[in-house]
Amino acid sequence: MVFFSLVLMVYDQMADPRNVISMGSCANGGGYYHYSYAIVRGCDRIVPVDFYVPGCPPTAEALVYTLLQLKKKINRKRDFLYWWTK
Repeated sequence: MVFFSLVLMVYDQMADPRNVISMGSCANGGGYYHYSYAIVRGCDRIVPVDFYVPGCPPTAEALVYTLLQLKKKINRKRDFLYWWTK
């Protein structure tokens, strides 16, 4: 439980807007070991996740695609905020 509190503490200290990327099968859903007592079945049970990168290990193409999607999301927010302040 100490690890979960540390992750939550780091998440709370992040600046807004908070964007979380979950990388790999073990982080996304527990992977092969999800029946073990030491594995949380998905990191979205601890912190809200924006993007999931599939694979074990995740491929470089999947990571680049996720980063491009994150860039799109940030640009949409920036455009909306720019429009809102006009």
